[in-house]
Order: sequence, then structure tokens, then C-alpha cells
Amino acid sequence: MINGKDMTQNTLAIALMILSVLLAPSCKQQSTLPESPDQGGQNNAISLFCSTNSGGTGTEVTVTVLVSKNQNEIRAFGFEMTFDPAIFQLQKIEKGLLCGDWAAVDGNEVSPGNMIVGGYMGSGTSIPPGSSGGLAQIKFKVIYSGSDDGFPRQFAIKNYSDNIAGMNPTQATATFTFRK
Repeated sequence: MINGKDMTQNTLAIALMILSVLLAPSCKQQSTLPESPDQGGQNNAISLFCSTNSGGTGTEVTVTVLVSKNQNEIRAFGFEMTFDPAIFQLQKIEKGLLCGDWAAVDGNEVSPGNMIVGGYMGSGTSIPPGSSGGLAQIKFKVIYSGSDDGFPRQFAIKNYSDNIAGMNPTQATATFTFRK
């Protein structure tokens, strides 16, 4: 049985999480999918969501890889990600909410602006069909210090493998605009 104090703390925590999602700015999506993890009712969809859509040198940008209503159980995943290495520097890769107890979600930059990201559940819990939420959060820092202002740059993922192979669109993108 949950007492009143625990219920109040849980309600407050949920309310704060909802407010942080609603108040957070987002990147423009370049796919036909909306910015929320629900993907507007699309099945077996994958998309990108950014913590901010513009900024200058030193701005921290978190790109979240989202799935919506996956058709298959997800026990492992992989994809390629591209970004402009003259603008962004990879900081770290973290597990998304759907992969909280997984053995690993990580990646490597294989060449400037090109990285491979993947995850596997190990002894953790698989992601059941019909789920929606984040697989990975990839954190970048804006390192560009040029005088150009207002030019957009894209993050893109493609070549999905393991249990996310066949998800749509075949390339998901999100745009960040440099502002000096």
C-alpha cells in the first residue's frame, strides 16, 4: 500500500518530468514525423529530438534517438550517425529511458563526423513491441567559433541494424542552427 507521502512525492516527480518535456525547446524534424515520442500515431517509426534548435559556441546539444510503436521486440540495436565535425564535438553517449537497465548503450566516432552507436540488453529487460521512447542520448558541444550566423547543420541516423532494422524513415534527421 502506498502512503500519502509516497504518492505525493511520486505525483510531484511525474509532474516535473512532464513539465521538463513540455517546456524544452526542440530541433526541427526533417522527417515526416512530429517531435514527440508518440510520432503522431506512426507505427515502427524512428526519429531524432534535440534539446535545443540553435545556439553559439559552447552550447550543449543532446540528440535523443526515439522509437515509436516498434513492431518487434528490441534486445539489441545499432545505427550510423553523421554530424558536422567542424561544428560539433561528441561529448558522450548515454542510455535512453527505454534502455535503463541494459548492459550497454555506447558508440565510437569512426571518422570525423561519422559514428556507430549500438546497445544490447545483456541481462536487462527487452523493449516490448508497441513501445515508444528513447533508445540513446548523444551529447555534443558546439565548437565552431566562426563569424557565420544562421546556417543550419543536420544530425542524421541511418543503416539501422539488429532489432531496429526496417524501421522508418530510412534516414531520420534533425537540424541545429548556429547563432553567434
